[in-house]
Order: sequence, then C-alpha cells, then structure tokens
Amino acid sequence: MASWSFEPIGVVQSCFAEKFGTPKQGRISPNSRAVIKLSEHLDAPAMLDGLQAFSHIWLLWVFHANSNRASLKKVRPPRLAGEKAGVFASRSPHRPNPIGLSAVRLDKIEGSILHISGVDLISGTPVLDIKPYIPEWDSLPEASDGWLSQHPDPIYSVTFSPLALETMKALEAEQFLALPLNEIQSAIRECLERDPRPTPYRRLEAKQSPNIKDGYGFEIYGLNVCFQWEGNGFLVTRVERTTKESTNDTGPNHSAD
Repeated sequence: MASWSFEPIGVVQSCFAEKFGTPKQGRISPNSRAVIKLSEHLDAPAMLDGLQAFSHIWLLWVFHANSNRASLKKVRPPRLAGEKAGVFASRSPHRPNPIGLSAVRLDKIEGSILHISGVDLISGTPVLDIKPYIPEWDSLPEASDGWLSQHPDPIYSVTFSPLALETMKALEAEQFLALPLNEIQSAIRECLERDPRPTPYRRLEAKQSPNIKDGYGFEIYGLNVCFQWEGNGFLVTRVERTTKESTNDTGPNHSAD
C-alpha cells in the first residue's frame, strides 16, 4: 500500500498552552479562542476566497504533543470511567495516524490569519487542511452516539475563591487579560465543568480524603489557573500570570489508558 506525507498548511496559536485543561471538544468552550497562521508559501487571498461567508469550518490537524507511546488498539475514554473501547470507537489521540478533526467557529479572516473560537487545540498544533462546515451535508440528526448515550457527561459546578477573583480583577485593571473578565471566567468554567482530571485521578479522589494535596493547574490566556476537587464541583483557588519560561507542573497530562 502506498504511503503519503503531508506538509502543514499553517499552525495554531491558541489560548491553551498545553494538553491538560484543554476541552475534549471545542464546542463545549465557546469562549476559547485561537488563530491559524497560514504558511507563507500559500496564496492565502486566493485560497481563502469565499470562506468568510461560512460561520464554521472543519480543521484537520496533527496531535503533535502526543507522548512517545505507539498507537493503541484499545483506550480508556474518560466518559467510560476506566472501561475500554477500540481506538476507532473513540477520539483518542493515540491512533495509527495521529490526526485530529475539529469543527470550530470562524470569527474573521485577516489576510493569512484565521480567527477562530470554540477550540480544542493547543498552541503549535499543525493544521493539515481547512474545509467549510456545511449544515446541509455535515449535520446528521438521525445519527446514533454509540456508547456515549449510556455514559452521560456530567457538568460540575465551578466557583472562584476570593483570592482568585481579587487577582483577576487586579490583572484586568493592569490590562493584562486577553478578554473581558467575565469572558475569562466563563472560559475557565467551560474547561473545568466537564472535569479535566484523568480517570486515575478521579478514582483516587473518589476513594480518599483529603483530596490531592496540591490540586491541579492549567494554562489559559496567559494565566495559570490552580484548582481543586471539592467533592461535587471545582474550586479555583488562585490565578497567576504565566511566563514563556514557565511550565505547568501541577497538571497531569491526559492519559489514554
């Protein structure tokens, strides 16, 4: 069988710096934003002509931040709480060809830059292709959702500590925030309310008390958001600036098994 190689047509610059905390599906986080910078060798004005008339687009991209693990035959999707499913019956990044597919909102086009929202992509993600989302063809109301219907995805409460709120207000006053404060808070809620913790951590915190001592952290819009599980929801304990040199050592990476 013939093999194929592809060159990225562009790269993503996202509000998310790393995998942990990034939504599993962009549609659940409409306040998450990114831009796609097309490669300089492309004739962007010609190739993007007409795309601005569409509200949403499909992106084909590469799971470039995968661990070194080979592709897996079976994985443990978070919704299955430890049970396994075939990799082709899941959206796991650990695939024979590590290609991702996302439907995102197209907010605007500026030259060779596409502004998008409702993203589940981290900065540096290589984009392989862009296609318009066409409701007449792409929406299938009669489709079944397999094992997902038997394992509903709970939505948890998210609250902010006085310290976290005070810090965000101070950062807003300093004009550090990338979005208005209420939109930043909404973006954080959207990331946490579907529970970003890997399955092993969920099991651990369900069995023991107190919870994980140091909590968790993830980066969004240049902020390191520290949070902890409170038994029936999440508490954002503090919010800090991040720097280019900083790394997130408080948030474990997602695990496929």
